[in-house]
Amino acid sequence: MQESLEGFEQLGDEGAIAVVTHRLGSGALMSGDLARARRLLEASVAMCRSMPNPKLEADAVGSLAWVERLEGNRERALELFELSVTMCEQVGFTWMQANRLHDIADLSFELGRGEVAELRGREAVELARQVGDRQMVVYTLALLARSAAADGRPERAGRLWGAVEAEEARGPLGQWEHERDEYATRVLVAADAGFEAARLAGRTLSLDEAVEYALSIDSPT
Repeated sequence: MQESLEGFEQLGDEGAIAVVTHRLGSGALMSGDLARARRLLEASVAMCRSMPNPKLEADAVGSLAWVERLEGNRERALELFELSVTMCEQVGFTWMQANRLHDIADLSFELGRGEVAELRGREAVELARQVGDRQMVVYTLALLARSAAADGRPERAGRLWGAVEAEEARGPLGQWEHERDEYATRVLVAADAGFEAARLAGRTLSLDEAVEYALSIDSPT
């Protein structure tokens, strides 16, 4: 990737430089080099604004939010996630919009803001369904199950988790398999008789039916 960047710099291809800089920044983020990630992602954002390239800018802003989150700046991370959502909506980048809404829901849950987590989670699962992102639908159903478990709604948590298990049984999902135990640990704390009965019912749902249930009115207490 670095060699690619150097080649595009020699050509003076500003659009490609912005893309590769963003990808290098994302790689640094994934490897834990947050200082390098910030530098590269901020550079990509600046290039996107000067060209402009609003779609790539929306993506890069969301990546910068992850830098802030991992550095412990959670309120700033929320601001950037929200900005990325707005930018994604403006350019019709629905897949990324769903992902960033999920990030907001997850971080809001971490901050103890259950109503925000629920609202953003529902928005995320609806958009993920619209674009056919099966894995993101499952992630968000699991997030909503976790939220319901924490809010003392075991039946809702059980039905959502059962729906997740049903979709897992239909075929592999990808990254989900590496992270599902973290969700399971936090959902299954609500496992009582009501949870288990609802869990069995959830296993009979199609993925679309599970989304419809997730969108039904059942606000956190």
